[in-house]
Amino acid sequence: MILCTKFPRRQDYDNNRIAYNLNKSRQGIERNYFLRAAVTAHCMISLLVATAECALSECSRFRSLRTVAVVSIPSYGRIAFVRSTTTSTTKVIGRASSLFVMSRTHSSGASAGNSHADSGEKMAKLIPSTPSSLANAGARLRGDFRTSSKPSTLVSFPTETVYGLGANALSSDDCASIFAAKRRPLDDPLIVHVADASDAYALWAADDISLDALRVLAARFWPGPLTLVAPAAPCVPSIVTAGTGHVALRSPSHPVARALIRAAGVPLAAPSANRFGHVSPTRASHVLDDLGGEDVWVVDADDACGVGVESTVARVDGQTRIVTVLRHGAVAKREMQEALEEMTSAGGFVVESACRSAGGAVQGPVAVSPGQAVRHYAPDVTCYVVSRCAAAALMSSVEKSAPEILSRAVVIDYGGRLSALQPHCLAYRDLSENCQPKEAASCIFDTLRWSEEVEGADRVYLPEIILEEEENGRDDGGLLWAVRDRLTRAASGITISELQ
Repeated sequence: MILCTKFPRRQDYDNNRIAYNLNKSRQGIERNYFLRAAVTAHCMISLLVATAECALSECSRFRSLRTVAVVSIPSYGRIAFVRSTTTSTTKVIGRASSLFVMSRTHSSGASAGNSHADSGEKMAKLIPSTPSSLANAGARLRGDFRTSSKPSTLVSFPTETVYGLGANALSSDDCASIFAAKRRPLDDPLIVHVADASDAYALWAADDISLDALRVLAARFWPGPLTLVAPAAPCVPSIVTAGTGHVALRSPSHPVARALIRAAGVPLAAPSANRFGHVSPTRASHVLDDLGGEDVWVVDADDACGVGVESTVARVDGQTRIVTVLRHGAVAKREMQEALEEMTSAGGFVVESACRSAGGAVQGPVAVSPGQAVRHYAPDVTCYVVSRCAAAALMSSVEKSAPEILSRAVVIDYGGRLSALQPHCLAYRDLSENCQPKEAASCIFDTLRWSEEVEGADRVYLPEIILEEEENGRDDGGLLWAVRDRLTRAASGITISELQ
């Protein structure tokens, strides 16, 4: 890893062949800016690598590092350019006086906008979920098969939520390969997966009061779709925590995930196995679509990810006696509150929600949780949330509204809210006709991926879900909140009052 503050000017390298790709989450940034930042000569790169090496842990203090472009150089590989900024907006990207981190990846695989290798060769390897195969995958995660020509240890595996992209959580280098493969910004922390609660306590450095609450919640909800955040032990690399000093841990319930963690013998850092910002994967084929050009083993499991959306994330703070929900998932706030109230050792804790809205900024405790980008879980086609008022108006006047637009649109519905559009749109699916959050959550990512494959589609309309109207006093396990969050982020928080 190399810290660079200056880059060759564009005109010095006009004759070089550069294949560069912009991360889709940084749309609207001037392409010329990245060309000015490109180092294209192989000899220059080799010199920089030889003379200016920097450990990832030394870079972790720059809390606002963000991947903004990937440059592919023939015979060398890909270089990810990352800039340091004090704001989460893209307005400042383009200024010349910025600190960058240049990280070479060792495979010649896909760029951020293409899941296949530049040469067309797919480097990912699909493996079965047999005991012998998982034993080999565990050895790979430990680094037993690492060579100078094959440095990757990445293994993608199913959990009950989504497919994860796993690496040894105690190795900074191995975790760095996760960020490179996903084009993931370095300020987005990783969730660490353990087989048992006893393994988690060695990775936390929480006070006694926090540990009481952590033990209660782990005993009630682990293994399962709940991630618990607390101060990190010194053995946890700062790249895993994104420099926050807090580590997110969970114990998955999927039998393949549990078998793989035990086979590896190390905790596994594992975000979703997809391009950063793209729709999360719930099948092995989804992983291959996004990361087929990466050097990664993909465990092919017969049973799909049953929950279908990422885990609930909650931070435990013993000083304030507050458990803060940072991301909605299958475990509801009410369920956690009841568990804490039943145990006298963790009495006095209050569970609150601080999930970042799709239009808000990442700050405070929310910064220690992944999945907080404004545009996230998004298919490769523009999405809009249609407001409830607009949906009601369309029921009576859809034929006069915008039939031409609808002929190029895919509609993803929930409970028939946008059913009036079905006869006029290009394609239509309802996540749950009977408004069942569990059913909707189990197929939401598969449906979002389907929408980008519909030929001729240039937009996707999504329903607005008003939580207060839908709950009506019933408990849905938090999944309705999760479905609403994923749809909102897929549309970058954009809600429209008329079709466009």
